[in-house]
Formats: sequence, structure tokens, C-alpha cells
Amino acid sequence: MTDYRAAAATEAVYGLAEGILWDDREQLARWVDISSGRVLAAELRGGRLHTVQDIAIGQTAGAVGLADDGGLVVAAARGLATISVLGE
Repeated sequence: MTDYRAAAATEAVYGLAEGILWDDREQLARWVDISSGRVLAAELRGGRLHTVQDIAIGQTAGAVGLADDGGLVVAAARGLATISVLGE
């Protein structure tokens, strides 16, 4: 039997963080904070998440997904929203 130990991955506190996924295109963890209507992304370094992107969409956000064009699709309170991820 394998034993696992959970530890906090971030110092930040969120109202209702949900739907984390791994974006293999950008090597980022992505998730939503539902109640604040934010779509977040973080780098995973040393077992910790370091936020690199925090996008407020102006309405509650239920989930985030990866779009074929390199952007994101968000299940928002008033429909589906898209976010273009611009290169640096």
C-alpha cells in the first residue's frame, strides 16, 4: 500500500477554486475561482504553484478548458467566453 501526503501548493486563498487542469502547451496549471470570476494560471516549481496569470472575466466562472487555437474557453455565468492567450 502506498501512502500519500497532501500539502498546500499555494499561499493564496481562493473563494471557490475549482477545475484545475494541466496545460501541456504552456506547461501551466489552470483553474477558476468561481465566486470571484477569475481564470488563473500558475507554474509548478518545487511542488508549489506560482501564479503567472490572473484574468477577471466580470462574471462567475465555472470551468476553464483548452481551445484548439491556443486560447482558452470558459464556462461563465452568462454563456461561454473565450480568452486569447497572447505570446510574450
